[in-house]
Amino acid sequence: MSHPALPRASLIPLDNLLGVWLLGVILSAVLFGITCNQMFLYFTKYVTRDSVFLRTFVIFLFVLDSVHLALISHSIYRTVITNFGDYVALQKAPWSLLAEVVIGNLISTMVQLFYAVRIYTMSKKSLLLPIMIVYLISTLSFVAAADLLISCTMIYLLFRSKTGFKKCG
Repeated sequence: MSHPALPRASLIPLDNLLGVWLLGVILSAVLFGITCNQMFLYFTKYVTRDSVFLRTFVIFLFVLDSVHLALISHSIYRTVITNFGDYVALQKAPWSLLAEVVIGNLISTMVQLFYAVRIYTMSKKSLLLPIMIVYLISTLSFVAAADLLISCTMIYLLFRSKTGFKKCG
């Protein structure tokens, strides 16, 4: 006697959400490989030309980039493998994803400030361009922080104002 076909559970397609995330992690890993190659070239050919500060800065950024890749790899693994099929787990971001955002922003800010100092040095100590760059960076950071604060406040207020009635139909 054959078994009747079981109905397929209607699952939410996740390829648009998790697929793009996975492709981003893969692209980050490829770019990290290029970074490793650049580090190797830097330390075999050019390291003696630079100051101790610059060498330390390069090493520190490389370590941060390594931590960044580890965090995004952990977050995708946690979401796709550890919590496979657990749609409720998708509602909460893994701690590593939140830490990755902080590390990524730290890397970006450090590199942008480094280039602002370079522009200051190359422009014969003119403060106009570096001040504009630092101003733009800080303004964009504050705008992003304000957007985040507004979003979190709206989520909190909407959650608090739930009436308890279920949607009909």
